[in-house]
This record gives sequence, structure tokens and C-alpha cells, in this order.
Amino acid sequence: MTRRDAIRSLGVWLAGSPLIQAQQSLRLPDRIPSMDQLVNVLEFEPVAKTRLPIQSYDYIAGGVDDEWTLHRNREAFHWIILRPRMLQDVSKLDLSLTLFGQRIEMPILVAPTGGQGQAHPDGELAMARAAGAAKTIMVVSSNSSYPIKKIGEAATGPLWFQLYPGPDLERTREHVEAAVAAGCKAIAITVDTPYNSHRERLLRDRQELPETQTGRRRAATEPQPYRLTRRFTAGLT
Repeated sequence: MTRRDAIRSLGVWLAGSPLIQAQQSLRLPDRIPSMDQLVNVLEFEPVAKTRLPIQSYDYIAGGVDDEWTLHRNREAFHWIILRPRMLQDVSKLDLSLTLFGQRIEMPILVAPTGGQGQAHPDGELAMARAAGAAKTIMVVSSNSSYPIKKIGEAATGPLWFQLYPGPDLERTREHVEAAVAAGCKAIAITVDTPYNSHRERLLRDRQELPETQTGRRRAATEPQPYRLTRRFTAGLT
């Protein structure tokens, strides 16, 4: 075998190597689109996956176990069919409604998502301002990157507060009182976290999550606020 034949054989082997193929998923795209080039909300996700540290992205985007429920919730949007009505007067549409005495422009709320500071330095402060600009309600996570007081000061619209009720009733009361003092008008109680969630993404990352406002670090398998979690709401008096 000549030297040229040896080099050619090596090249063929490398091209078919699973190690080379595995690297394809780690390669950055040739060009990251700018904000004004993103057409819909779902197009932000691949950009975020490229720009954020993998631990931060997995914490924000991940679900419980093998994420079967997460995928099913996403697929459920494809089951919705809008039936058009032609020749109707749509010059004055009103999607507003009143929840716990607060009037909002549309029946869409910002769900509680913790650790937003991992995606942007302003985190929940920017989200509170954005919710106010959209004239809707932001539900503040108890795992926020900022204390509820600072979020309340930054808010330009109504706030609710998401709460993990725990065995420490005094600590729970302190959270509620701080939320009320910050201007929150309702509490969203998470009722499906009596035990630690098993999150395979975070287990694979072998990471600890950032310190929360409670002053301690959460292990990767501890329950976290999640936008698809079922919640019950109750008004505050």
C-alpha cells in the first residue's frame, strides 16, 4: 500500500467514524439570527440553546424524568383547531378579563419560572416590566433570581406569587407576607411537589442549581418551578 492509499483509507475511516458524527451536534451554526429576524416564539429556543451554558439551558427548558409530559404538552397545541367565521366585524376585539379584581388585556399570564437570571442579568426584573407592557399578570416564582421586593419595585403591572407550601409554616407565612408587601394580589400554590422531582437532564449534567433567594443551593433533583405544573390560585385579602 502506498502512502497515498494509506491517507485515503484513513480519511474514509474518519468520515464514517461515530466519534466525528457525535461532534456534529456540538458545532455552532454558521450564523446566529438577530432578534428582528426571529419570526415566532419557538425560534428563540435554538438560539438560546446555542448562546446559554448547557446547565442553564437544561434547567430552563427541561422537564421531569424523560420529559414525556413535556413533549405531550407541546404537542397538545397542535390539537387546537380554530374555526374561522367570515364576514364578521372584527374592528373592535376585546380579549380582556378580570381576575381577582385585576383587569388584564388577554387571558395569557406569565407563568412562574425560576432562575431567569441564568438567561439574562436582569432576569425577573425585565420579565416584570415586559408583563406590565403587555398589560398582563406575571406570576413570580419563589425560586426567582431576585427577591420578591426588588421584582415588585421593578414591576409595571400586576403580580401574583407562586408558593411551595412546606412543613415550616412560619417560613411559609414569611414568604406570603413578603409577596403581599411587594404588591402581589394572589398566591399560586404548587400542589404536585411533595417529593423531589427526578430530572434526567440535570442528573446528566451533574450540576447543582444556582443559589436561590432562600439562601441555600438546590440539588439537581429538587422540585423546581415549571411552567407546565398544575397550580391552584387563591385570592389574598
